[in-house]
Amino acid sequence: PEVVGVVYCSWNLFHVLGVEPEIGRRFVPEEEAEGGSDSVLISHRMWRSRFGGKRDVLGSTLHINGEPRTLIGAIPAAFLFMSNADVWVPIERGDFFLDPGRGSHSLLMIGRLKSGISRLQAQGEVDAVAAALEAEYPDTNSGKGLALIDLQRYMLGEARISFFLLMAATILVLLIACSNVAALLLARGQGRLPEMAMRSALGAPRERLVRQLVVESTFLTLVAGAIGIGLAAGFQRLILRLIPMGRPGLPEPSLDGTVMLFTLLISLAVGITVGGIPALRVTSVSPWVHLKTASLSSEDKRSGRARNLLVVSQVAISIVLLVGSGLLIRTMENLTTVDLGFEPENLLAGTVEIRSSAYETREQRRDFFCELVERVGSLPQVVMASTISRLPIASPEMNWLVWPADQPRPVSGTGHTALTRFATPGYFETMEIPILRGRGITNSDDPGMARIMVISKALAERLFPGRDPIDQLVNLGWHDPYRIVGIVGTAKLNGVRSDFDGAMYLSAAQVGSTSQWLVARTAGDPNLISDSIRRLLRELDREVVFSNPRTMESIVSVSLTGVRSVTLALTLLAGIALLLTSVGIYGVLAYNVNQRKGEFGLRVTLGAQTPQLLVMAVTRGLRLVSAGLALCVILSIFGTGVLQSFLYQTDRVDPTVILGATVFLGVIALGACLLPAWRAVRVDPVEVLRRD
Repeated sequence: PEVVGVVYCSWNLFHVLGVEPEIGRRFVPEEEAEGGSDSVLISHRMWRSRFGGKRDVLGSTLHINGEPRTLIGAIPAAFLFMSNADVWVPIERGDFFLDPGRGSHSLLMIGRLKSGISRLQAQGEVDAVAAALEAEYPDTNSGKGLALIDLQRYMLGEARISFFLLMAATILVLLIACSNVAALLLARGQGRLPEMAMRSALGAPRERLVRQLVVESTFLTLVAGAIGIGLAAGFQRLILRLIPMGRPGLPEPSLDGTVMLFTLLISLAVGITVGGIPALRVTSVSPWVHLKTASLSSEDKRSGRARNLLVVSQVAISIVLLVGSGLLIRTMENLTTVDLGFEPENLLAGTVEIRSSAYETREQRRDFFCELVERVGSLPQVVMASTISRLPIASPEMNWLVWPADQPRPVSGTGHTALTRFATPGYFETMEIPILRGRGITNSDDPGMARIMVISKALAERLFPGRDPIDQLVNLGWHDPYRIVGIVGTAKLNGVRSDFDGAMYLSAAQVGSTSQWLVARTAGDPNLISDSIRRLLRELDREVVFSNPRTMESIVSVSLTGVRSVTLALTLLAGIALLLTSVGIYGVLAYNVNQRKGEFGLRVTLGAQTPQLLVMAVTRGLRLVSAGLALCVILSIFGTGVLQSFLYQTDRVDPTVILGATVFLGVIALGACLLPAWRAVRVDPVEVLRRD
């Protein structure tokens, strides 16, 4: 036996998606009727691994949760949709969990628009349907509607924001690099003015001179692009680890021909842009101006202003990236120190699946899990053990409507929902979730006994404000009322970032679950008990599956992968931007100092002191940096808005982060200014004056 992902779907899912099975057929309408279906479709992977890819397996029997199912087809290998499932089963009308009635709104709907119909038009028609249902069924459909979302956008989920954020940061770094290259080419062009003047005097048209300069710059950027492709190929795996992929079912990106072509086109565009503007500037000056003098002409004001503007832009962009990475680093710090409501250290968790056909009654299932917990708890390394239907953070959602039994059922959209969990005795002690009032779940909460419930403090405050919740009755909608016997601390169940903390815990014995998470708290490394648990399960039942054993600390860490990846990637890009900006500042100041060597030599001859010259050389660079810092404060306030969905307990306009990033870049920029300034004050006045 093995645990596989199962998707329950309507009979026409594959018709809507336009997917034909690799072998066999799709579902038909009759297989969705109550009691009318035992058919399943399987994935290409399962067809290959379990059946060797044979085409004569149609009609074979698969036991899903102990129930026999008939194999009618296999889905193509290229089919990637929503989740990495291996089995598709048609929804059966009348099934309690899949078709619980009009009060449940938990299924996802997928539709294909007719040709020529826009999403907005379809949204209008769907809104009309929702309004009609609300009028006909006000108890369950009041305030309910459907929001139509593009399927690709939905599948990308939060990863879509990550992609756009990293793409924007990459473009900003590329702009800084382009600014540096443009500034260098402007300086280089200034030095080649006599050459261009001579070529022009000899009859070369301006178009030819511009073409020559652009070809030179484009050759450099194409070579750089080719080197970049090579580096990307070498670090491809590392790059992919930095990018969260979001929902399962998305194909892994690869360095294919499209990516290479895109990179070369970008390189070509950069070469033309950064080479074309300086080329036009250089060739716009009359050649006779430069042929009349034996020495190099000084830089014209337009070229100087252009380079200064480029430096200011680099500083501003770098600060925005630094502020963004600083906000994300603070968010990661907040997330790693947040109170989860339970203690994840020294805690091992894994799923235990039993066959419903082998344990048909709730009593049999209770006895199995009770014996399992008792045996695991008796292991030398284990302090305590228990089970839960859905593990915190690893198994989110499952919200059920709940309301006090002495009140009418809430109108749809106005009541309280709570995360629902089925637990065995000792769960709160194992997770170290404090019991604040009353008691937890005990061995006396058996099938046939009065239904009980333990609720979180947050849910108690919502359901019974100003009242004692203990011994109060609540309704869930389809069962007899449950009696509240205890109140426990609020825990992060949906995720570390989640603020939805209302929870209710039911007795797993009274529900009769066949799938539970086994949780065990150990005195040492929890990974060491996995093999012992497997041996115990083989002794109890060789067909029971124990899968996914992992520590609670690793589960919490994995849940933060998306934010951590974006933080790391943005920090690396900010570091590259900072390096490029420092190089840009140094390049501009070094060129400026070189242009002013004659002036500095004359000043030294006339008695200027080293501190005076140092201040003069540094002042221009600091003015440029200051202008960039002033601009960056404005940009960072607006630019960091895109980070809002990633931030946690962090204000996107954080004065401390902005000030820290500004000071940090200021120190780096000061260092970039000092080196050419120091070279300026060490100039030999005699040598400079003799040369000029």
